[in-house]
Amino acid sequence: MNAKRREVDIPNIYTTKAARRNGLTREQWSKNKRYRVQSGIYAKSGYRPSLTEYLMLSAQSMPGAVLAGVSAAHLHGMRLPWAMQEDLHTYIICPANKTGYRRQGVTRLEIPIEPSEVTKHKGVYVTTRQRTFFDLARHLSEEELIAVADGLLVEHPHRFMKPQVKREDLETMLAEKKGRWGVQKCRAALSRAVSGSDSVKETELRLLLEDHGVGGLVCNVPVYNEVGYVVFEPDLSLPALRISIQYDGAHHGDSAQYQRDIDRQHRTEAAGWIEVRIARRDLTESVLHEDRVIPRAAAKVLGAISARKKFSPERG
Repeated sequence: MNAKRREVDIPNIYTTKAARRNGLTREQWSKNKRYRVQSGIYAKSGYRPSLTEYLMLSAQSMPGAVLAGVSAAHLHGMRLPWAMQEDLHTYIICPANKTGYRRQGVTRLEIPIEPSEVTKHKGVYVTTRQRTFFDLARHLSEEELIAVADGLLVEHPHRFMKPQVKREDLETMLAEKKGRWGVQKCRAALSRAVSGSDSVKETELRLLLEDHGVGGLVCNVPVYNEVGYVVFEPDLSLPALRISIQYDGAHHGDSAQYQRDIDRQHRTEAAGWIEVRIARRDLTESVLHEDRVIPRAAAKVLGAISARKKFSPERG
């Protein structure tokens, strides 16, 4: 009597090579409802793999390949534009003799790379954060690249948060690539990057305000009372003028968060500060301010600056 054939536990997403290696039979393959995610990669019907899960398996199916560009940025958790958050395309750098890696859904980046610019992430090869920042110049605008740099440099000693990459490491890497395409864009982005921004929207707001003449902004620097306790922590602020700028994202519509925002505003005003609250639409909608049309966010902050200087001339 023939031994009963072992049933293979089929994962939610898998490669055909792994399935065969684990003993998946033709009969089980034909019964398994699936769809093709990429050449050689399948997922169970109705299962939507996470981007990280997909990229990891894609890299594992191409031995020797190094995830790069947007794909590397996803694995490193870098701050990419919303349009790229669900990009299932795989960007790789790999040996020239690996012609079999030319497949649908995969882009080979024909660019040189140093061994020191490659690291391992959960078993797959990926470009380092520094090198990934450089490669993203091919895909992103300068403003989007500034948001990426802000995310790499963000640190908050009061939260015990250290930066993912040091500014001098990025500067050294760019100096080594002098003359290469994208270096100037990266340098321009790095020159406007700061170490305290907590989100892409905070970066967007900061750049908008700077472009409309607001200087001296600092990001997420807490304000303490006389006994050393944090009273509030502005997203952006002008400490010399005691102006706090808070960006109200989508989660601020929640009733509990709304009450916390009101409580924070009371603490801010009690400390002698002005609070300017910025909504998402304030970044895109324009108003007339002193004979020129500018984004409402800039008009709100410029108005607060004027009011503060008018009633506190010694702060001007």
